[in-house]
Amino acid sequence: MYIELPKEVKYIISRLEENGYEAYAVGGCVRDSILGKTPEDWDITTSAKPEEVKKLFQVTIDTGLQHGTVTVVIAKAGYEVTTFRLDGDYSDGRHPDRVAFTSSLTEDLKRRDFTINAMAYSEKTGLIDKFSGKEDLENGIIRAVGNAEERFSEDALRMLRAIRFAGQLNFKIEEMTLEAIKKLSANISKVSVERIAKELEKLLLSANPEYIHLVYETGIFKVIAPEVAELFEHGLIEELVQAMTRVCYSEKKGIYQIRLSIFLEKLGDIKAVKFLKKLKLDNDTINTVRKLLILLKRETETSDLEMRRTVKEAGHKIMPLFLEARRAKGFFDNSYLYKNIIERGECTEISELRVNGKDLIEAGITKGIMIGKTLDRLLELVIEHPELNTKESLLLEVKHNEE
Repeated sequence: MYIELPKEVKYIISRLEENGYEAYAVGGCVRDSILGKTPEDWDITTSAKPEEVKKLFQVTIDTGLQHGTVTVVIAKAGYEVTTFRLDGDYSDGRHPDRVAFTSSLTEDLKRRDFTINAMAYSEKTGLIDKFSGKEDLENGIIRAVGNAEERFSEDALRMLRAIRFAGQLNFKIEEMTLEAIKKLSANISKVSVERIAKELEKLLLSANPEYIHLVYETGIFKVIAPEVAELFEHGLIEELVQAMTRVCYSEKKGIYQIRLSIFLEKLGDIKAVKFLKKLKLDNDTINTVRKLLILLKRETETSDLEMRRTVKEAGHKIMPLFLEARRAKGFFDNSYLYKNIIERGECTEISELRVNGKDLIEAGITKGIMIGKTLDRLLELVIEHPELNTKESLLLEVKHNEE
């Protein structure tokens, strides 16, 4: 089969070949190309040692020499070039104790996680597929290379990667591979929470976030989040998982935050925040999910006034996420009320008041805590009566209150 390689990748491969080395595009870029997708990255594997690679290219970065990886820089873009290698024992269940270079492409491909990621390609040789990865792609199967238990014992993160790939591609996990995950699920405790969080994020951002069921069914949630496993055990999460699949939003981070909030709704905001902190997520995501979980407890607004109160609590940054979360959960669509507020330019936060602290000081309000209290009171006033959000009306209200 033919794969269209970017000119930079062609150049790197041909330069290595011209100097007597083997070189191939390998892994995810080959998989995605066969699937008709545009690869995000192009990785190259070669028989050349790192120091030999460095001699052949003008600009290189020592990305991971201990693992045989050199990044070749062409037109400010980096391409990882890694020497064929054999991995030693994985005593920590995550990283090889040692790495040995080999002259065999087959040996290099043997150490990879799944058959669909263990294919190599060059224009000189065509597709090299020692483990029937193309067939598994065609049949929609995630299968470990060789012995599944060995692959997962080497690197426990591969168990979550299997589920994540299944979700991203809408594939089934081959039976022996799935059984190996169930058997070795306790080993996920050897993996850093940051790595676990990244795989869960990719899964929730996939076209099939409902595959998160497999994180429970394989026993992984019992290890990384027993409180979430309990939700599955008691049947409290089925409808929420389905609601996640209906989320549609313009930004990836927004999709992730909405889906997280829906998924964790039955935990409540306090337990959910504790879980997200354990995963070491960024503060923006934690705070946004917490806010969404609190907002999702609110009754559906039926009037402009009720919607203004909700907008005041949520803020304009959170409101679109909140409305999409509600829509995905099947709530009555009252987003028109929010659109009306925006179109009319009604005030829902202090920064939108037509007076500020300086105006209040000039009106005779004492500096300090009274300024904040007065602004809060004025905001409440214009939430109730939007037409009063003029400088004249607000200063008149301040004057009357002082009297």
